[in-house]
Amino acid sequence: MKRKPCQHSGCYFDAITESNFCWQHTKDKSEYRRKIEELVQEGHDFSGGYFAKVNFGALNISGGNFPNCIFTASYLKEANLSKSNCSGSEFRRANLESANMSQVQFESSKLEGALLDRANLSESNLNAALLNHANLSFADLSKADLTKVSAHHTNFNSANLQQAKIDGGNFGFANLKCAHAKGVHGAFVIFGGALLLEANFEEADLNRANFVGTDARNANFKLANLYFIRPGSANFSGVNFEGANLNRAIFREADLTKANLDKANIEGAVFERARLVGIQPNNLDLSKNNTNGAEL
Repeated sequence: MKRKPCQHSGCYFDAITESNFCWQHTKDKSEYRRKIEELVQEGHDFSGGYFAKVNFGALNISGGNFPNCIFTASYLKEANLSKSNCSGSEFRRANLESANMSQVQFESSKLEGALLDRANLSESNLNAALLNHANLSFADLSKADLTKVSAHHTNFNSANLQQAKIDGGNFGFANLKCAHAKGVHGAFVIFGGALLLEANFEEADLNRANFVGTDARNANFKLANLYFIRPGSANFSGVNFEGANLNRAIFREADLTKANLDKANIEGAVFERARLVGIQPNNLDLSKNNTNGAEL
């Protein structure tokens, strides 16, 4: 959709879609909101639309067709976008707090710096989306597809990631404190430098994940598949690894103080120069593991 300049004299911004003016100079904003809502209900195709800084707060635009649109700095707090197609769209710095975005197509969308705390993104497709520096605290991402997502320095504090797909995602230096991620699937995921304090990854499949420098104190990895993970220099003190698969895990220089490894599979795991003080059970057999330089 070709953009056109705002017709207000002296304005250098582009006009928003379905208007001759930018949002600032759109006189009847309530009428504009009503018009967009009606067009969505009629099945209008907004492909390539321009909605920068528009106030769609609490508006019902569920099922809308918004691929490759611009929503930069738009206000969509408590809006209903469920089952919409927003693939390839840009939501940088947009406010989507408490918005309903369940089952939305966000594939390859740009949500960097967006406010998404307490938003409902359950079962949404965020494959290859950009979430860097976004705020998703307390957001619902259960059963969402975050495959190959870029989410470094992103806030997922207390977010619900249960049964989500995060394979190949980059969560470097992200905040996942107290995240609920039971049953999450994330082969080759990157958690380097991330905060996983008291997060729940019970029964998660995180094989070959990168945990280098991660702070996962008191996190729960009970029955998780952690095959060939790389947690070098990570802090796993007080972590529950009960029944987890730690086959070939490389805990070089990691801190596992008081970690619970009861019934865990540690075949081929490396604990070189690791801190293993107070690990459970007390009689854990490490005779076949590399513990060179470890503190026992």
